Amino acid sequence: MQGWTTPADARQQVQRLWDRGELLLSVLDSMADMDEVDGGISSVVFPLRLKLKKPSSQDVGNFFVEVRSWIQALSNLRHTRLELVETRHPQLGKNEIPQSLWIDSLDDALAFIGKRDDSRQFNVQVTELLASDGLLLDWVRRRPVKVLELTPVWSRLLRVHDHIVKRSGNALYLRQLSVEGVDTKFIETHRGVLAEWLDLTLPSSNIDESYRGSRGFARRYGFKDKPIRLRLRSLDRSQPLLGHIGSSAGGAGSSGDTDDVIALADITLDLDVIRSLDPSQSCVVITENEVNYLALPNWDNTIAVFGSGYGLQSLGEIDWLKRRDVWYWGDIDTHGFAILNELRSQLPSVRSLLMDRDTLMEHELLWGSESTPTNRRLEHLHDHEIELYRDIIEHRYRHCLRLEQEQIKYEWVLSRLEGVLP
Repeated sequence: MQGWTTPADARQQVQRLWDRGELLLSVLDSMADMDEVDGGISSVVFPLRLKLKKPSSQDVGNFFVEVRSWIQALSNLRHTRLELVETRHPQLGKNEIPQSLWIDSLDDALAFIGKRDDSRQFNVQVTELLASDGLLLDWVRRRPVKVLELTPVWSRLLRVHDHIVKRSGNALYLRQLSVEGVDTKFIETHRGVLAEWLDLTLPSSNIDESYRGSRGFARRYGFKDKPIRLRLRSLDRSQPLLGHIGSSAGGAGSSGDTDDVIALADITLDLDVIRSLDPSQSCVVITENEVNYLALPNWDNTIAVFGSGYGLQSLGEIDWLKRRDVWYWGDIDTHGFAILNELRSQLPSVRSLLMDRDTLMEHELLWGSESTPTNRRLEHLHDHEIELYRDIIEHRYRHCLRLEQEQIKYEWVLSRLEGVLP
């Protein structure tokens, strides 16, 4: 009543300490032979004084019965200590009112919120982890709550970690790891935690810092990864791509149709192979839409590239692209501009194609909606792109506006290509 601290409020205070990992750090500190390691969260010092909002002197007079019930409820709390102070009231005389509410020990705190069993499980798992590699103590201090979240898969994670740390010999695919009860999908699901562990326990010579995040997990820790592949085709029949990898582009005795098929072939190559090329074309058009990639017309001195996801993010590894006029054609929506921004962070000279206000307004009847727009600062956009991006995120024309590449009229595409491509 009147905002006084209730037993549920007291439990919630202690529960928050558990949820933030502070009580688990106290459990960790209580374990035998635990080294001191600076952590990101402080453990709890006992005895612990809980916040207690008490009745005022006026409340005691106006709500005497309710105050007595409140005192009794706090007095009945197990695993706590209620400190009382004597007060004098003009009408009611001497009375003892709670002054503070204490929890004297870690064990009392755990029992108060029903976490004794969980703390014992935490102790078991930490002991197993540190027996595997003491360097992981720092991870426990930073992620105590995560330890219990991983209880169902804990033993398998430890086996995978130990296997990776102790392995030797030639690089393998993750699929080739032989760990009882573990498949590739398990490793992919938990590679975030495994990466945190391996960054602490592997020698720096066994970590390739050029690969980061979940997509770079395999290569970062010395495993083979499935090759990144991109599709390319020359839009210029006089400059076939196949010729650059040792295949015939036609010759004496070949039919014209065969020459065209080879010269304009749609080919898929590993990224490492693409990096080794040095095609004669000076212009490159990149798109993530397969139909547009295939529909791009024959065009002198130009290559079309189709890629998405990690493949597109890897274009910055292709040195010869940095010496070409590169255009990116994406959707006119927040993610289209975000992809352009990411691409330009790797290839600073890349220009946007058909991602302008004129194209947007010309196709108003074909506008759609973006289901999950992004809204973040894009540092690598040009001024006119920033203006259009801002109009989209501020819903100037329509809520979550989107114009997909394939909605743009083909005649409009051709007219714009005439204006920018060589």
